[in-house]
Amino acid sequence: MSRGYEPEEFIDPRQVSEERGRKVQQPSRDDESRDQVREEHAQGAGSHTDSGVARSPELRQAYEIRGRTYRLRTSEIATMVEAGMFRTVAQEDLTEFAYGGDRGRIRPDIENLMHQGLVEIKSIPREEMGSRKLLTLTKNGHRFLTETQSAGKGQVLYHGFTKPREANHDADLFRLYQKAAEKIERQGGRNLRSFSTTR
Repeated sequence: MSRGYEPEEFIDPRQVSEERGRKVQQPSRDDESRDQVREEHAQGAGSHTDSGVARSPELRQAYEIRGRTYRLRTSEIATMVEAGMFRTVAQEDLTEFAYGGDRGRIRPDIENLMHQGLVEIKSIPREEMGSRKLLTLTKNGHRFLTETQSAGKGQVLYHGFTKPREANHDADLFRLYQKAAEKIERQGGRNLRSFSTTR
């Protein structure tokens, strides 16, 4: 069952944390700018970026949760919300629906979320269809969304991988939901995709 997984993908499933804690502290503008410049410097030096890839112009804000500081863009929080609402989301579907097909925008967001331990990605096999990369929240990602109420008060959120069949089913639900939302919007209905990063 573990064949086909990359070594870095072995992370134990997380349990829901009921703990509530510290206040979210907003940073000063100077702190944000300094950290953003440092981060962009590191990204430019350490990663292989395409010359035509556009980075998100939005600065990351700092959030203090239980003594740990997270630096996130609105698009990264929206990605976490999508993963939390559906438990697992296929990376290709996130790219298509939440980022308008822009791989250059999703790549740094996912890298940042993984680096901070807020999401994890695994290559999950599908019957007769090969495998695909699915994303889920970690325990820390779930705690972040719960304590900041980023998904809205009372929104049920999930985290951690389940069995491959269930993980694929959850990811399929995300795609079906997005397709249905597109159809409703084309027919003049209300925007159901309230957490889309393309807003």
